[in-house]
Amino acid sequence: MKILRLIIFLVFAYCWCKETVTVIDLNPSNPPTEKDEITELSLTENVKVSVPLTFCLRFNLQDRISARYMFTNKDDKFTLKLRFLTGLGKIQLNGDEIFFKIPKDSGIRPFYWHHFCISLNKEEYWVVFDGRLWSNGTHKLKPYQQISIDQLFMGSDYKLDNADAENFVGKLSELNIWSTSIPLDKLIDITKSCGHPKLVPDILQWLNITNSMLTGDNNHQSKINQVCSQGKTETSYHKLIPHLHDQDGAKNTCEVLNGQLASPTTLDEYKSWNSKKL
Repeated sequence: MKILRLIIFLVFAYCWCKETVTVIDLNPSNPPTEKDEITELSLTENVKVSVPLTFCLRFNLQDRISARYMFTNKDDKFTLKLRFLTGLGKIQLNGDEIFFKIPKDSGIRPFYWHHFCISLNKEEYWVVFDGRLWSNGTHKLKPYQQISIDQLFMGSDYKLDNADAENFVGKLSELNIWSTSIPLDKLIDITKSCGHPKLVPDILQWLNITNSMLTGDNNHQSKINQVCSQGKTETSYHKLIPHLHDQDGAKNTCEVLNGQLASPTTLDEYKSWNSKKL
């Protein structure tokens, strides 16, 4: 009986641990200014990346909408940038580039978890975001030309001086990479689901990432359902974006975030908002 209880306990503990995930918290008040301050993911062994390829990433943006590095490696051979304001995304793979459209009604919301995936076969690509197709087209990447990666810089450009994009501000998690081109219908299912992907990643599985593989002290474990966008009500709420804009810039930022520029409706509300200004 004692052995049976021990087995049940171990199975329960194992299943509970599998429901947690490593989250990187990139603080807007303390962005990296030196290379040793960048959050670096050091892999236990070199991984090979080539086309065909699929990768997915969960992110929670907590700053103004502009061009952002999501991840890159030291020589920019494997990079993802999202230019929210211009409506373009960019992937670099071994010196070649793919630009894809981010729709104006992208569905991006501040302080809200989103799930992004891109899949490439020998000729085509498709980009999926929270269960909907963002973009698809053809590409000219060289198939089977492998690049070797042993580290990734999360949310930052390694050079720290590239005007093409800024450091990401917010939270990142669940970067998973496959050596196959996952079909569109399965990508939609992956980005709509709350949990680890059922199709096990064979290049990089975020489930195996531990805090010891990441530099800095801005990483923590979270329950997987806390990094999902599903199951939340569509109630209106106010968020303060910690950057100054003129009215047109503020309006545009809110529209990109799928929101509206707010105006106080009472004197007390005005005083409350004004007390929080930067």
